[in-house]
Amino acid sequence: MNKILLVDDERSWLNSFKRMLAQWEIAPYEDILTAESTREAMLLLAEHPVSAVFLDLNMGNESGREALHLIKDSHPQTAVIIMTGMSSIQAAVYCIRHGADNYLLKTSPPEEVVLCCRQIAAMQEIVKENTAFKQTLLNKKAIPAEFSAFITASEKMYSIFKYIAAIADSSQSILITGESGVGKGVLAGIAAELSRRGRPFKSLNVAGLDTHMFSDTLFGHVKGAFTGADTVRDGIITQAGDGVVFLDEIGELPLSTQLKLLYIAQDGQYQQLGSDRTLYSRARFIFATNQNLDEKVRRGEFRKDLYYRLNTYHIQIPPLRERPEDIHALLEHFVGAACKESGRRPPELSGSLISLLHDYPFPGNVRELRAMVYGAIALCGGDILTAGDFRPFIREDPNNADAFIDRVSGDSLPTVDQVIEQLIGKAMSLTGNSQKKAAALIGMSQSTISRKLRGQ
Repeated sequence: MNKILLVDDERSWLNSFKRMLAQWEIAPYEDILTAESTREAMLLLAEHPVSAVFLDLNMGNESGREALHLIKDSHPQTAVIIMTGMSSIQAAVYCIRHGADNYLLKTSPPEEVVLCCRQIAAMQEIVKENTAFKQTLLNKKAIPAEFSAFITASEKMYSIFKYIAAIADSSQSILITGESGVGKGVLAGIAAELSRRGRPFKSLNVAGLDTHMFSDTLFGHVKGAFTGADTVRDGIITQAGDGVVFLDEIGELPLSTQLKLLYIAQDGQYQQLGSDRTLYSRARFIFATNQNLDEKVRRGEFRKDLYYRLNTYHIQIPPLRERPEDIHALLEHFVGAACKESGRRPPELSGSLISLLHDYPFPGNVRELRAMVYGAIALCGGDILTAGDFRPFIREDPNNADAFIDRVSGDSLPTVDQVIEQLIGKAMSLTGNSQKKAAALIGMSQSTISRKLRGQ
C-alpha cells in the first residue's frame, strides 16, 4: 500500500487509530497521515499518493458524505473506508452506493480492520497489474535495462522478461522453475531489483536444512528460545524488511518444514522461535526449484495448499537446448570473461566449435557451458578455440555422431567407411542438408558427398 489517510475531527481517535494500524503493520507509522477537516484532507491527497482513506461521517459542522463525494470525484482510484461511531443501515447503504469501499464501526476489532485493508490492497494490486500488462503489450520492445545481466537472444526469454516487468509492482510471490543451471538465481535477482529497487535482498538455499535450522534462519529467535540462545537473533525475514526474500531449492523442503513456509506465504504471518507474538512480513517472496512440483504433489511429497500459494506467478525458464540461439552469445561472453581474468587476448571461435556446441544437449545448461569455456581456455594455447579444446569437457552421448567417431569398442575401431558415413550425415544435418555447405564444413568435395549419399 501507499500512504493511508485518517480523517476525523477527534485528535485522540486519530492518534490511537494511527498507532493501531502501525502496530498491526498495515503501514509504517510515518506513512499514516492524519487530517482534522475535509479541506486539510484534500490538500494531503493532492500532495501524497494515498491508497486508502479512513473517513468519519460526523465531523462537527462538516458532513462526511460531502467529503466522500469530493474524494471520489478527484481521486477515484483511492479507496474510502467509512469509520463511524454510530451504526446506521441507511447511512451504510448511501455510502456504498456513492463509492465507499467499506463501512466499519469505530468499535470494530483490529482483525476486521486489518482484513479490510488487505482486501483493498489486493484489489488495488489487481488493477495495477492489469494496467502494467496492457502497457507491456502496447510497448512490445520495452525491456528494462536490468535484464542485460541475463545474456540471451531468445524470444522465449524476452517474453519472460516482459512478464516479470509487468508483475514487478505486485506484492504476490513469484515461483521460478527450471533445470539446474538455467539461471534461476540470476533471474530472481533481477526480479527483486525491479520489484523493490534499492531495498534489502536476502537469499537462502533451503536444501538440507532441517525444520529447526530453517525456522531459526528464516524467522529468527528470542533470547532463551533454546539452549545457547543467549541473544535475540533476527531472521532473514526481519532483515529483509520491505525488500525481497529469495528461497532457493524449495522443492527439497521436508513436509514438516513446508507447513511453516505455508503460513508466511499465505498471509505474511510468522513467529520467532520461543515467542508467541505474531509478526507480519512486508517482504516480497521469490521461490525457485529445479524439481517438478506437480509431480511431487501427486506423490504426496509436497503440500498441495503450499504449491497453489507459491504458484501465483509462475516462471518456467526453458533449458539451453531449447534456445540454441543463446549458445553463441553466451560462448562469446564467457570466453571474454575467462580471458579477462587470465589476462590474455580472446581467441577466435572456429566453425567446428560452434557446430559442436549447437549439437550438444547441455544437460547442465548455462552453468555447464561456462565451466566448459573456462576449462577450454586453460587448455587452449593458440589463437583459435576449436572443438578439440572442448572435447575433454563433453559428456559422451552414445547416440551422438561425435561420440561414435571418438568411441573405441574393446580393441576395435570403426571402419573408415563408417566414419565417413557418420561424418557426412552430421555435416548434412548441421547445414540443413546443403551438400555444398557440408562439403565446405568437412573439407570434402561436393561430388564425393553426392556420390557417398547415393551409396557409391
